Amino acid sequence: MGKAIRTIDTNFFIEEVIHHLDTNKHQIGWEQFEHCNAYLGDTQCIPDETGEVHKIMPIKSYNTIVGYIDFYDDICYEYGKYSRTTSCQVTRIASDYGMGKVYVDVSTAGRW
Repeated sequence: MGKAIRTIDTNFFIEEVIHHLDTNKHQIGWEQFEHCNAYLGDTQCIPDETGEVHKIMPIKSYNTIVGYIDFYDDICYEYGKYSRTTSCQVTRIASDYGMGKVYVDVSTAGRW
């Protein structure tokens, strides 16, 4: 049986996740992905506006968080404008976890 249909403001939730990860990036435990400059963070539990809890695994390149995997929606989100290498690393991570990848342009959104 599939997941129940729910209505949330996806852009708002993505911004909330990005803010949470940016704010807490120094408290998150990180493990290197393969032998490159990409790192996977400890899973974070973040509720959306309906109260559903999303398990989020952040992805960073060097010291910058560049995306995350949302295990609730089975999607890997990449955001920001980074190098082709970084984008390829996020794509590889998404593939390893069997996720589709979505690029989110947050450059024009109001940042905190």
